Amino acid sequence: MCDPDTLGEPPIPVMPHRLGIRVLAIVLASGCTHPPPVEPSTREPAPRVVAPPPTRAEREPSETLSPIETPPLVEPPPLQAIVPVQTGLPADPVITWPTSSDGSGAPVVVLFPDELAAVRRAVAAALTKRGFATVPIAKLEVVEDAAAAGKLVLEGDQRCASPLSRDEVLARYFGVYPRVKIDAACWGECRLSIAIERSETDVQSFTSNRVRHPEDPKAWITAGSQLGDELLGIGGLGLRGTSHNPPIRFSEPSWVGTWPEPPTDPQFSALESRAAACAHPDPMVGLSHIVRARVDRRGRVDRCVAEGPHAIARTADETCLCEVFGDLRFGAGSGKRRFRVEAIDDGFALPVGTLTALQPGTDVWISRIRASLAFEHCAAAHPLAVDLDATVSLQLRPDGSVEQARLDGKIVDRGAMQWARCVIGELEALALPCRPPGIDTLHARLVFAAPAP
Repeated sequence: MCDPDTLGEPPIPVMPHRLGIRVLAIVLASGCTHPPPVEPSTREPAPRVVAPPPTRAEREPSETLSPIETPPLVEPPPLQAIVPVQTGLPADPVITWPTSSDGSGAPVVVLFPDELAAVRRAVAAALTKRGFATVPIAKLEVVEDAAAAGKLVLEGDQRCASPLSRDEVLARYFGVYPRVKIDAACWGECRLSIAIERSETDVQSFTSNRVRHPEDPKAWITAGSQLGDELLGIGGLGLRGTSHNPPIRFSEPSWVGTWPEPPTDPQFSALESRAAACAHPDPMVGLSHIVRARVDRRGRVDRCVAEGPHAIARTADETCLCEVFGDLRFGAGSGKRRFRVEAIDDGFALPVGTLTALQPGTDVWISRIRASLAFEHCAAAHPLAVDLDATVSLQLRPDGSVEQARLDGKIVDRGAMQWARCVIGELEALALPCRPPGIDTLHARLVFAAPAP
């Protein structure tokens, strides 16, 4: 055998990475002899030249990469549109909306829901006598009352995951028809204003006879049946007050009737500590309840109704407010005294972008999504620091509950991803009114501009 010490430089391993196999090439001599002795030299040894190591391209054999196969582009399906529900209405009907009384003007108008409904029926009857094809109020009330309990009588008594407001009922069934709007207000004189809106530019207007005793609901009902030919008066700003800190504060009260001593702001401010129990449990929710009350001859509240127009207002909170008002005491006097006050639940959430409906006629459903504060809740836990333009898609069950939620957009920032996951969870827990007729997937566009650093 050869003496290893007599061999030259060790062999160089060759490693072709493409094959993944390490090959060792060793050159062996068939026979070895000891080399002759070398005489020592007195000359300086020549410098050793070391070749630079080979580059990766030189070490590895070249290979041709096959192109990545991309699936063919598939166009997304068209957005679904609302399919009108067959309501059996007469040709070209007008829909008489519920009477509004927002507290504008002086003296203030304080009418309870049943009294406003009676005014609505009187106006509809007067319009019918003038030849308008009105939908019977009794039929509208059946539809509205059932929907308020979460049932759709025009769709086989379909049950909804959430009750519908009157605006949502009107948008679902009657949005394409001309609407009759009724407003009860006092501007110098007290009258009903009636507007039949066929379009933004086609509006036919009427006014009632003067209401000389606005504290008497019968006077307003009588006025509803006596319509003139010309709209009188112009709108203005309602009364608003300021008071103290959240969770519940009361605006300055407005009243009607003969009062020895009218209601005062301090009387309501004194109730705010107890009214704190009536606040919505979510501190981000900000809404108002309109409280209307009647005072008897002894000076005590003998009737009270609180209504919150917000989609997530809770009946329990409204009942709570009226119980608090039971502590009010006024001087003895007329039993026709009434007052109106706004109970303000001062929750606050910085809105996250804008949410716009992508399917015509679905705005009320998108408003429900916006009112849920799903985006704001998640932004509080996972602040958004990037711009966002995304499509929100909700696959809905027939009752309006969410089967699956999607958020499609350029979401690459880690914080935005966390926020998006949170939003999906919030949206899939929503309970909406029954899904729009003919639509099982609801779409909206969410646009958010990140705050400047």
